[in-house]
Amino acid sequence: MILSLHSINPEKRKLQQISDQLSQGKIYIFPTDTVYALLADSQSKLGVEKLYELKNISKNQPLSLICPSISIASNYIEHLSNDAFRLMKKITPGPFTFITSANKHLPRVSFSNQKENKSEFEFRMQFIYKS
Repeated sequence: MILSLHSINPEKRKLQQISDQLSQGKIYIFPTDTVYALLADSQSKLGVEKLYELKNISKNQPLSLICPSISIASNYIEHLSNDAFRLMKKITPGPFTFITSANKHLPRVSFSNQKENKSEFEFRMQFIYKS
């Protein structure tokens, strides 16, 4: 199934449909600044397992956490200095990936298999909506 969303004014019905399907373990593909990304609900064990299978990678490999803003991503970061936060805010949005230590708020369903408490955070400010 292909769903198209208006980037500025997406239909709430379609957003709810996507949200419901993601929570059921479905996978979506969507464009980012640089590539197309596979999207799963980070709280869905089934969705996360499908991601690992589709990407054909070990469960010890980190997944990217795509966030709508640095402010939201900072909820999952162990420590982020004010200077680092200001710099990241200044250079985003854009095709940047920041690798940082995760805190206890990171969805364990998605990241519990990692040996180190390191996770890759990818900050994007597109196609991320809260339904």
